[in-house]
Amino acid sequence: MLALAACRTETGGVSLPPPAQGGAPLVDGIYDLRGEACGDPASETRLTLAGQSWRFYEARCRRGAVGADGSLTLSCSSEGMTDSRAVTAVMEGRSLRVTDAGGARLYHRCPG
Repeated sequence: MLALAACRTETGGVSLPPPAQGGAPLVDGIYDLRGEACGDPASETRLTLAGQSWRFYEARCRRGAVGADGSLTLSCSSEGMTDSRAVTAVMEGRSLRVTDAGGARLYHRCPG
């Protein structure tokens, strides 16, 4: 439960469209659930991708191989605890949809 515990699952009451199909490669960069928070390095809804490294607000994760459908496993540590989580991550244009047992979140790619 730690892996994405730092990620907010709110969608602002907006229904998310269905996930895109296909296997576009994940794009390294900074993402945020709230586009207006992109300029805030302390945003609690920020996600930074750098190769196999995924950094959430309070969790540091390493991702395994990405399947053709975007499925992957995150091995995370947060506050001295470790956790593994099955996740699906799919690029949708400049956004990244991350889905796990807690639901779907659409991260917006920050400029830069």
